[in-house]
Amino acid sequence: MDTTQPDINEAEPFANDLLVGAQKIRDFLISLGMPESVDVYYLKKKKDWPIGKSGTEDSATLIASKRRLVRYAQKIAIPKNDAPQKTDAPTS
Repeated sequence: MDTTQPDINEAEPFANDLLVGAQKIRDFLISLGMPESVDVYYLKKKKDWPIGKSGTEDSATLIASKRRLVRYAQKIAIPKNDAPQKTDAPTS
């Protein structure tokens, strides 16, 4: 058995993670709770969202990782608690 080739079962989670095409990315974002009016091309132009492209400028296809999209959506949805909470308790 050739051990240099990855097991197909090991590569499967990564293959299922990739979204190819603006419509598939849009459908996935809607399934996460984004409005149906979401514009994937706008999100790509903002350069904040983890959306890339594959191919040349003339015939590029948008691509994205489901895992990275979920992580980014959670990051922007959960407020940061960097500032210390104020309490009314007296300090000694």
